[in-house]
Amino acid sequence: MSSHLSNRYAVVEAQVICNAELSHGAKVLYLTLSMYTSKKKPYAYPTIGELSSHMGNVHPRSIKRYLSELKSFNYVRRVKTERGWIFILTLKTNY
Repeated sequence: MSSHLSNRYAVVEAQVICNAELSHGAKVLYLTLSMYTSKKKPYAYPTIGELSSHMGNVHPRSIKRYLSELKSFNYVRRVKTERGWIFILTLKTNY
């Protein structure tokens, strides 16, 4: 794990964790993305490679599949900006 995330923690909404239709990999990806965010900054901009590394070298295709799962439940949006792609966690409002 990169040093800038080693002192971070993540708050994960119960509806994500308790969603039986969501794979464990997608839940771990949501948790990983959550480590990059805060209430004031509900978005993150890690690369697929960084996410893969943080999740134990998960194959990039698996990361993309997990992202598709999260997007299908509207838990995550991926948006193209001037600086590149960002991930917006749509549930990050309650803590």
